[in-house]
Amino acid sequence: MTSNNLAETGARFFWNGQALLLVSALLVPFVAYYPSLERLVELWSDKGSVLSHGFLLFPISLYLFYQALRQTAPGLRIQPSLLGISFLLGATLLWLLAGLVYIESVQQAAFVLVLLGVVVSLLGVRQALPFFFPILLLLSVVPVWQVLTPYLQTASAIVSAQLLDVTGFTTVREGYLILIPDGVFEVEEGCSGLKYQLTAVTIAFLYAKVNGFNLRQMLIYAVIASGMAFLANIVRIYSVVAIGYFTGMQNPVVQDHDTLGWVVFALFIFVLLVYLGRLFPPQAEKKAVDPEADAPVALTRWPVLGGVVLVSMLGPLLALAYSVSAETADSLRWRLPEQVGDWQLQARRLTQWQPKWQQGDLVLQGRYLSHQDSVDLFITHFEKQAQDKEAVHVDNKIFSGERWARVSRQQRQVVLADGSHLPVEASLIKGGGQASQRLVWRWYGTAGHRVASGSRAKLWNLYGTLTGSPAISVVLVSTPVTSEQQDAEAVLMAFLSQFVTDVETALSR
Repeated sequence: MTSNNLAETGARFFWNGQALLLVSALLVPFVAYYPSLERLVELWSDKGSVLSHGFLLFPISLYLFYQALRQTAPGLRIQPSLLGISFLLGATLLWLLAGLVYIESVQQAAFVLVLLGVVVSLLGVRQALPFFFPILLLLSVVPVWQVLTPYLQTASAIVSAQLLDVTGFTTVREGYLILIPDGVFEVEEGCSGLKYQLTAVTIAFLYAKVNGFNLRQMLIYAVIASGMAFLANIVRIYSVVAIGYFTGMQNPVVQDHDTLGWVVFALFIFVLLVYLGRLFPPQAEKKAVDPEADAPVALTRWPVLGGVVLVSMLGPLLALAYSVSAETADSLRWRLPEQVGDWQLQARRLTQWQPKWQQGDLVLQGRYLSHQDSVDLFITHFEKQAQDKEAVHVDNKIFSGERWARVSRQQRQVVLADGSHLPVEASLIKGGGQASQRLVWRWYGTAGHRVASGSRAKLWNLYGTLTGSPAISVVLVSTPVTSEQQDAEAVLMAFLSQFVTDVETALSR
């Protein structure tokens, strides 16, 4: 393209009122949803964040959007789409509902969908297609993918342990723990390989876009990249355990293996780009020719712009108008009873085991004894949640410090003495001291429902918030595992059969 052609293309872009209308409409959400964006940037900045590539990907996304806009601007037509407006309305209401129960990751994903909704609302689906990729690419730097962490963590622990056994290492796997003669390795949540997954899939999509892959080829290549990232994480875990095995846990890599992980990952990505990329030969991008590309167009359609902007701002506007009043309830003055059936309250604080949880309006903890059995109890109750004061949050942990490590977890239904069902997340944790293992049960109570899942607790809490009952409680009970796990389960069931009704009655007053 000659310099004259470039100048002509640029002039047509900057003087095209339809393109300027689109850009103007897209700037509004960046202002209206600023709190979500600010928090997202903070997440990118966190030390060790799996989303730190957001600082690189955001300008890449802007550049790809600019390229798409420059190519389509000469023939761009504002064609309001009812489907797009409906999608935009759903996205902004999703942002609002997620905000009511403080699900930041969903709010940030909803913001990306709002951007897409604005484009489709103004242009229609067909004209908006070139902008889908640069906008949806931003979803890779939004923390919604952390829901995959437990599954990747479990799979990584299982496959790594099996690979070590097959290759002749003397190891024993206990849930997320890999035991060798000289020490113990824990496949923590940070060892799930999620950061490798996000990086690899993002690189795969960008490579596919640059080389003109069609949608089917792009998806296949992304799946291959995900598999390569998983293998890279397995090799990393295997290498760290092997180094610890041969050096008696003395090599520095045993404690700090982040650099090793990225080196291994880089090797796998090299193979992905240099060799596996050949499975799909580069294709020339097909550009649709608009027969009316040189036809004069109307400068702007201000009523359309105003309507789309108003819909895009609906969520933030309703968030400002909507408030839930929560008066101090009697539950905030509730104390643990001195005796529950055969169980006697020994102390009002926990020493051997302590969860790490954001504190609510009421926090209770204590230890109960009955003959030779003991149960540690932790309750935190939220009359109304706020940002960083949440019952369900990624930073809430069933234990604090480095003393404990999770061996396993599962959701199950516990049948109490009165025949009622109590859904709990049961976790087995292992640590030092006299009680080397503990069984921990945790559940949430909100809107009259008991739930074990954090996501279901958020949904019921949303229902409660919309119906004027935003309160939510978290209950954790723990007991030592001295012999069989079934014995520890029987201890917790005996305690809860007498205690759980008293708790719910007191906190619901």
